[in-house]
Amino acid sequence: MKIAICDDEREFLENVGLAIETYLNEKGLEYNIDLYNSGKVIMELRENIVSYDVVFLDINMPEVSGLEVAEWIRTYSDNVNIVFITAIISYAIQGYKYNAVRYILKNERQLKASIYECMDAVLYNMNYRGIDKRVFICNHKEKEVIINKVMYIESSAHKVMFHIDGKESDDYVTNNKLNDIEKTLKDCEYMIRVHQSYMVNMMYVKKVSGYRIYLKNGEEIGVPKPRYKEVKKTIMEFKAIISVSYTHLRAHET
Repeated sequence: MKIAICDDEREFLENVGLAIETYLNEKGLEYNIDLYNSGKVIMELRENIVSYDVVFLDINMPEVSGLEVAEWIRTYSDNVNIVFITAIISYAIQGYKYNAVRYILKNERQLKASIYECMDAVLYNMNYRGIDKRVFICNHKEKEVIINKVMYIESSAHKVMFHIDGKESDDYVTNNKLNDIEKTLKDCEYMIRVHQSYMVNMMYVKKVSGYRIYLKNGEEIGVPKPRYKEVKKTIMEFKAIISVSYTHLRAHET
């Protein structure tokens, strides 16, 4: 598990890091924890921010607030777990639109207990999403591909490329045919064939309009007219199911 903690108060930053480290050691989980002392510094990571499973953000930081960092993270990925840290509970309300997993109060006496409960929720959230790993021969060697993070799969010039959130696509090129990959991934209900040359992960679709699929990273994929109606219907139905499931999950947690 890869974790980032961003807080301008060094002592609190280190205390949170220590509590998380203790929790993960008790769970026997492998981890990497990076500490950042400002929102401006963590935003220098650019697209590499998606390599983190969870990011802890102090809301009230100078120059760039935790809310601004959260909004920036969501432009890259909806899958990064965000936890807000704040000394003022009223600030937490502003963070709901970023789908934060938890809020931790700085003045809370039972800080360790709060972080333990928070990490339980993070692990629950990660397991709920599930991590679907498959192995493909990419560039003449076995490569593990996390299918959940594949934004789309493209067939071109007798090769197939996996476009993965936060990864270089050139590292994930296979000689497999797209038809064969489609059969291999038939149990992945979030993957859809939208074109002779494309499969798309519906989790990364922002909208479908005008015979085009608009992805959350800004890319667009054309959909042939004969397929368009069925593709749009399938994506809309999938998003409706995910929305209901997420609502039930949040209700269960509260």
